[in-house]
Amino acid sequence: MNVLVVDNDTKLDPDEIISQYGKNALRDLEAKQISFIDYAIKYYRNRYNLNNYEDRKALTMKVSALIDKLDDEYDRDNYENELFEITKIRKRETANTKKTEYNKKMADVNYSVDGLTKAEYTILNQMAISRKAFDIYQNRLGFLLDENNLKLAMLIIDDYRKNGKCSLGRIYDQTDDENIRNLINDIGLLETIPEEFDEESLMGAIDRVKHEVTLKKIADLKDKISVSMTVDPAKAQEYLREYEKLIKDLGGNNGKERN
Repeated sequence: MNVLVVDNDTKLDPDEIISQYGKNALRDLEAKQISFIDYAIKYYRNRYNLNNYEDRKALTMKVSALIDKLDDEYDRDNYENELFEITKIRKRETANTKKTEYNKKMADVNYSVDGLTKAEYTILNQMAISRKAFDIYQNRLGFLLDENNLKLAMLIIDDYRKNGKCSLGRIYDQTDDENIRNLINDIGLLETIPEEFDEESLMGAIDRVKHEVTLKKIADLKDKISVSMTVDPAKAQEYLREYEKLIKDLGGNNGKERN
C-alpha cells in the first residue's frame, strides 16, 4: 500500500479542529500529506540525540529498514542520501545486492564478510565491551593484520587508559579518521558478533588470526624455497625444514592454537 501521513502537529483531535477552527481547517491540514518515510525521519529526529553516535546509528537502522520497503529504487536512493546528510552514517550493503536485510532486534544489519575480517571485528568488539577481553588480546595476540583494525585496537587501548573504560561511540565522535569511523559503523552492523563478553568467541577469533598468520608464513616460505632451490640449495633446505614444521604444527593444532 502507498501510505501517506497527515502530520497533525496541532495537538488537537479532528473533531476538536472542526469545533475550534471549522471544516476548512481540517481540509487544509489533510492537504499537507507527507510520505511515511518523511514522517518517520521527522519522528525519530525528535526522539534521538544527533550529537550522540549510538543515537544516530539507531536512527539510521530504524529509518533504513523502512526505506528498504520502497519499491522505487530512485526513491530509495534519495531517502538514503537524505538520511546520510542527517546522521553522517551510511548503511552497509550486502555483497550481492544493494538492498540491506534487517532481521534482528533494533533492525541490525546483516551483511557478510570473510572469516578473517569477522575474526578481527569480533576481537575489536570484545575489547570494547570488556576490559578482560582487552587484557586477553594484549597477552595472547597483540596485533591485527588489517591496518585500520590495528589502528582502532590502539584507540581502544588508549580509551581504556584515559577513561578506565571504552566506548566505540566516544572514539567515533573524537576521531577525524573516516576509515576508523567507517570501521566502527561496520563492526556495529555485523549481526553475528556477540553483544556481551564471550571468551570462547574471543579466543576463537584470536586463533583465526594466528591461523592466518601461519598460512601467510607458509606461502612466503614456498616462494623462498622456489627461488633458493637453484641459487642456494642449502638455504632452500633450511626454508623447507621450516615449511614442513609449520605444516605439521598447522595440522596438529587443527584450530586449537589456544592450547
